[in-house]
Amino acid sequence: ALFDLEPPAWLIDDVLPEHGVGFVSGATGSFKSFLCVHVALAVANGTAFGQSSASAQGRVLYTANEGRFALGGRIRAAAEHNGLSAEGLDTWPGINLTSTKDVEHLIENAERYDLVIIDTLAKASSGLDENSNSEMGKALSVAQQLADEWHSMVLMVAHVAKDASRGIRGA
Repeated sequence: ALFDLEPPAWLIDDVLPEHGVGFVSGATGSFKSFLCVHVALAVANGTAFGQSSASAQGRVLYTANEGRFALGGRIRAAAEHNGLSAEGLDTWPGINLTSTKDVEHLIENAERYDLVIIDTLAKASSGLDENSNSEMGKALSVAQQLADEWHSMVLMVAHVAKDASRGIRGA
């Protein structure tokens, strides 16, 4: 029964569970990627995130489907500013969630990561109809496959719809 489930284990206390699929969403220019770089560094270093949320230390993969050319500089600047190391934080040019090909490649060829950040869902699901629940459901299933295989957290950066009251773009 639902009430008998164990409480989640946390990657970042009371903020980010160690297993599942989640989203950071907001309008263009709302510092979603900035936030995710800081989340990635907190986990890679096992340091506090924000003022009070402790982080478990773990390996992080940041897949930069959007803004990949600036990502290295952003990570270095944030690490330096916060006195942290970028060790344990790897980057990849992007992931495709329209098929299982990239996820299968990662599962077969990479060591397990504790946190995988996909920036952005729109770019990772390019070609899918973002207004179709069935098509976007396929992309989310691929992300869930990775989370389940590695018992990791997959955190996706998503834009909100033009009408922000409608929430995240992508059905």
